[in-house]
Amino acid sequence: MELKPVENLQTTGIFTKRICKVIPLVFDNSLSYYEVLCALTDYLENEVIPTVNNNGEAVEELQGLYVELKNYVDNYFANLDVQQEINNKLDEMAESGQLEEIIINYFKNLNVTYSQFGAKGDGVTDDFEAIKNTHLYANENNIAVIGEPNKTYYVKNIESTIPIETNTNWNHCNFIIDDRDLPKNIPLFNIKSKKESIDLTGSILNLKKGDTKTTIVGKGTLILDIINSNKKDYIRKGVNKDNGSDREEIVRVNNNGYILDEIFFDFDEITKITGYPIDEDSLFVKNGNFKTIANTL
Repeated sequence: MELKPVENLQTTGIFTKRICKVIPLVFDNSLSYYEVLCALTDYLENEVIPTVNNNGEAVEELQGLYVELKNYVDNYFANLDVQQEINNKLDEMAESGQLEEIIINYFKNLNVTYSQFGAKGDGVTDDFEAIKNTHLYANENNIAVIGEPNKTYYVKNIESTIPIETNTNWNHCNFIIDDRDLPKNIPLFNIKSKKESIDLTGSILNLKKGDTKTTIVGKGTLILDIINSNKKDYIRKGVNKDNGSDREEIVRVNNNGYILDEIFFDFDEITKITGYPIDEDSLFVKNGNFKTIANTL
């Protein structure tokens, strides 16, 4: 079945809209609920299950959940005669949260590894592309990334920062970042929320070391990226020495504007502030060992 982008998600049925929210599939508006659900089960069986890490009990559990979902669909629709009854039932499941719970419970135990996308982990081969593609796939499908113990991933040609939007447990594997030839500092990873950032430039005109409160209130708990582009800080020695970069501070503030972290620099003026909402759901990224070559010279 060929799937096409939804032309107007607002006019899409409740069931199809919820499917699009939970997993990254797009559907033609003309498809019935039954056709959408058939496409979903086909995606799980032919796309997701062959790609995830084949790790014994976890895979058996995942396959069991898939079979349960497929049997439920087959048995339920076998007893219905009218398409409208099908639509009404799926809308009811979508509104109650039952549908989303079924899908989330299926996906939450899935994971992928770097080796599945071609990483060698031998400490010599440049694994940047494999690592990037692993996380892009995980982000798109909302599944976890699991590291493989005793692997050492060497990365050199860092073309762009890799976004991490899902749980990641590196299982104490190692990363060697060869940043000797990079024209500027490019982070390998960026732990990124799916929530949109907020431009708060002008909300604070200055900030001093030791300040405990801001005038940014009513925005929820935020991570603030504060920049003064008219003040430069320098790396004066080593391979990464530079001609100065904009003064920057990253701190958290709560809904009442109180600063939750220590301010290390004085900002006589602030040229840009970006607020990043903190997700209510936890995202863990843990157990990785990192070494940068340039900073050891």
